Amino acid sequence: MLNIFGLEISTKKLINSALYLLFIFIIYLIIRRILKIALTHAGGKRINAAQRQRVKTVSQMLSSLLKYMMLILTLLVILADLGVNVSSLIAGLGILTAVMGLAFQDMIKDFIAGVTILVEGQFCIGDVVEIDGFTGTVLSVGLKTTEIKNSNGQVKIIANHNIDGLVNYSKFNATAVVEVRTAYDTDESKVVTALGEVRKRVARRMHLAISEITFTPAADDLDAEGVSYQMYCPCKAENCPIVQGMIREEILKEFKAQKITIPYHEVNVKNRR
Repeated sequence: MLNIFGLEISTKKLINSALYLLFIFIIYLIIRRILKIALTHAGGKRINAAQRQRVKTVSQMLSSLLKYMMLILTLLVILADLGVNVSSLIAGLGILTAVMGLAFQDMIKDFIAGVTILVEGQFCIGDVVEIDGFTGTVLSVGLKTTEIKNSNGQVKIIANHNIDGLVNYSKFNATAVVEVRTAYDTDESKVVTALGEVRKRVARRMHLAISEITFTPAADDLDAEGVSYQMYCPCKAENCPIVQGMIREEILKEFKAQKITIPYHEVNVKNRR
């Protein structure tokens, strides 16, 4: 018999406790392996890199939760076998859990919100999102906070439970829109032909079908500056500025070749003595 913390424990009970630990550890490894295989093969080869990262994160999170749950259960079983009054211990743990829940309720909300974001795939690392008026690229998604970086290099760290008014621009393709104006005396058919050539070149550079790129075939707007035409090209939200620049480059090149004038303001400055 051994005396540990005032408890008389036989060698047989100690051996039983060691066997309990070994058995639970083996069960834990088996369940973790099954869980990993199930999540890894969810969706097969159709899932992309971002989805694989999300699956990996969820797998690690569930594995961690499983480990702590089984550890607590094992300790309770061993303590009960050693003669400890587990009922009073559980009651004490219940009170402690309630107190900690009140003290760390925001942290618990963050954790639950983080799990929801990961499981539902609301957004991934690299997505362009808008949260509470702040637009940027997602740098990291944790179980407590999410980091977003805008085009000015500013990084915003948002508690997961405070994420509201979410707009994910990367969920589906965005549209790059470019407007160009011509003088009123410009032949409209000449402009349409030029924009058709621009459309072909942009489609080639973007590896898109010509039908995916469209433009207004007639004057879209009339004002003091001239006649307005617009061109539309599907692209990822984060690439919109680049695609718009490319379209403008092709328009300027083609308009110059076709001698189509784009109106501009002239400012007359008179020298005064």
